[in-house]
Amino acid sequence: MGRRSRDDEVLRFIESYWEKNGYAPSYRDICTALGFKSPATVGYYLRKMREQGLVEYEDRIPRTLRVTPWAVGSRHDS
Repeated sequence: MGRRSRDDEVLRFIESYWEKNGYAPSYRDICTALGFKSPATVGYYLRKMREQGLVEYEDRIPRTLRVTPWAVGSRHDS
């Protein structure tokens, strides 16, 4: 069972933002770039992906978001 395409969009954005800027995007950055209406929607996706082991971050510490190596490998394998 594969991830939904919206999950992949979020993961790709996080990776590209890291590559371009050298640090993690904020919820607002993700919200703006992907057209979400609220940062709470970003939070929903990130919590879900965290539970699945696709991303890691420290609660209440800004810009600690990272895509896990497992997420990168699983996306390239599909």
